[in-house]
Amino acid sequence: MSKTRALGKPSLVRRLVPRRLTLRGGLLVLVLACALLCSVSPVLAAETSARTAEDIQARWVQLMPSFVFDRGPDSRYITLPSFHAPYQAGSLAPAYLQDGINYLNYVRYLAGLPDDVTLDASYNTLAQHGAVLSWVSGIGLTHTPTKPADMDQAFYDLGLRGTRSSNIASGGGLRGAIEVFMCDDDPSNISRVGHRRWLLNPAMQKTGMGDAHSVLVYAHDRSRPEDVPYDVIAWPSAGLFPVEMFSSVQGWPEYADPWSITLNPALYWWTEGAAGHTITLQRRGDGRTWTFTSADTDLSGEYFTLDTRAVGVANCFIFRPDPKTLPMYEVGDIFDVTLSGGIFHKSDNSPATISYTTEFVSHYLFPDARGYDSCYRAIYHLAQAGIISGYQDGTFRPRIRCSVPSSPR
Repeated sequence: MSKTRALGKPSLVRRLVPRRLTLRGGLLVLVLACALLCSVSPVLAAETSARTAEDIQARWVQLMPSFVFDRGPDSRYITLPSFHAPYQAGSLAPAYLQDGINYLNYVRYLAGLPDDVTLDASYNTLAQHGAVLSWVSGIGLTHTPTKPADMDQAFYDLGLRGTRSSNIASGGGLRGAIEVFMCDDDPSNISRVGHRRWLLNPAMQKTGMGDAHSVLVYAHDRSRPEDVPYDVIAWPSAGLFPVEMFSSVQGWPEYADPWSITLNPALYWWTEGAAGHTITLQRRGDGRTWTFTSADTDLSGEYFTLDTRAVGVANCFIFRPDPKTLPMYEVGDIFDVTLSGGIFHKSDNSPATISYTTEFVSHYLFPDARGYDSCYRAIYHLAQAGIISGYQDGTFRPRIRCSVPSSPR
């Protein structure tokens, strides 16, 4: 589950660098929007193919991160951690933790899983101690860091329990870490996409989060009392899917997100190993087709495997086109996915074929508002209220100064 944040990855840099929007009348926009904000309510397992773009955009505006770092990076803490004896775990601001759990639940919403995961105080304690231990261990990301000579045994024990049971990332904050976990695109992680699968574990009901330069998200919880009904867990999922949550970056082949399909083991069984299984991915716009078999083993190029390790749900078909042949996903791209061969229905042992369609959309009402998250909720709710509507080409043009003749309606 360990993962180093890819500092040079363009898509991550765009996601992690905050930007500010300066608009005349911005205060008025925020004041008008205050009355329009709505509360967050959980949605249980859903059929993702039935969603509309409006559904996704509404859920994004509910769950998108909104924490304001008004005091710089230290804003995330109520009490600062200490990285030398006497070690202190520190404590994270509730609003910052809420951002993290909201973002995790948005990811689960997109996958059609219960998006009602909550923060658990004991898991938060383990994750925060683990974050400090991970950072001071000095040996890179590991689930079993050694004890610093001057660290209290009780602190170390808590930290070790945290690192052993969590996804771990280096830097990027809670949102950035969850984004990296969902990518799982580098050669050391693509063969199992383990971070992704832990976060998309249907049985997860609670988690904990820690941030002390190293970022931990507790992953081993299976406390959900009821079984979650699902056929497959796909990333990106069937139906409409926000392109902002899935990337293929031209010129960075090692950072092209893999697709993944996890079958419900209560409904299906399959032959072991990648041999005998085939996945086809067809882009409707031009008919371009990629076919994946066990011969596709390039960890930085075209790739396919079946991983059955006990990571979340213990099966995952993982595939990725060579980034040289699919350098970027764009809004409007539609892909048909088919998984066949060596898969059977448990009910009668008949052969099974998994087929679905993914269409990429934007989870922003105005796609050019991406990067202006501090103001986006206000923009969205004003548009929903009919106070503004953007320009005729569907843009909002946030960098243009408003004037009466050219102001969007």
